[in-house]
Amino acid sequence: MKFCDEVDKYLILKLFLDKYKDTPYTLKAGLQIAGSEVREMIRKDEKRLLKFCFLHWSTPYHGTLKGWRKNSPIYILSHGHLIGGLYVCDGNEFDDDKRWGQLHYFFVDPQFRGNGYHRILFGEGVHKARSWGLEGVYINTDRYGLPEVYERWGAMFWKDIPKASLYSKHQNIRSHNWLVYRIHDEGLIKVLRRYASGVLVDIGCGEKPYAVYTKELVSKHIGVDHTNTKHDRTNTDILASAYNTTLPDSSADTVLC
Repeated sequence: MKFCDEVDKYLILKLFLDKYKDTPYTLKAGLQIAGSEVREMIRKDEKRLLKFCFLHWSTPYHGTLKGWRKNSPIYILSHGHLIGGLYVCDGNEFDDDKRWGQLHYFFVDPQFRGNGYHRILFGEGVHKARSWGLEGVYINTDRYGLPEVYERWGAMFWKDIPKASLYSKHQNIRSHNWLVYRIHDEGLIKVLRRYASGVLVDIGCGEKPYAVYTKELVSKHIGVDHTNTKHDRTNTDILASAYNTTLPDSSADTVLC
């Protein structure tokens, strides 16, 4: 396996900003650090590099990441051309602690790799997070070798989240619906990873096929289905109407329906 090859799980690290091991750098001639003020100029190259570096990237990120700020983007330009970037947010997808942000989407043009630009982006991201008064940042990667690099820079491993299989229990390849489920579940995984937390109530849970996706994200997954369901009830926690789940008010942090 080569450095930065994709692995089959997400590795989450936490960096307390006061633990960051500073690695000073000097920009070479022709290079500059820029922000959102250059976005219109480099927008096409930005999209091209994101698609190249993250094969499954397809949705707009600008303004949609949790904790996004107008000055979240950090870019490296070489003679006016985009060669790398990342996005710093003052919120994160793992908890609601307002002292913790997140570094998203590190990317470097392949022809410029091996020149320390990732380290420069990381340092700039830490500097920006400090300027916002954050205590720390989360770093999420699915690339071989990067967790070890981040640990050398002061981060500590927090946990890993297995990538959910695209073929859950209800996605029988022989079913005429398997492709619909595959497309649906790819989108659902992204949403769950961003929003799911605490106690999750799954209304209309059926056989609870999405429990495999929420296992590492929530503290409890409660399945609710109606009394006349034709599904196997083995995994159903509550047999009740969606209009009266019998659960107390304010007992759920996330609702999947």
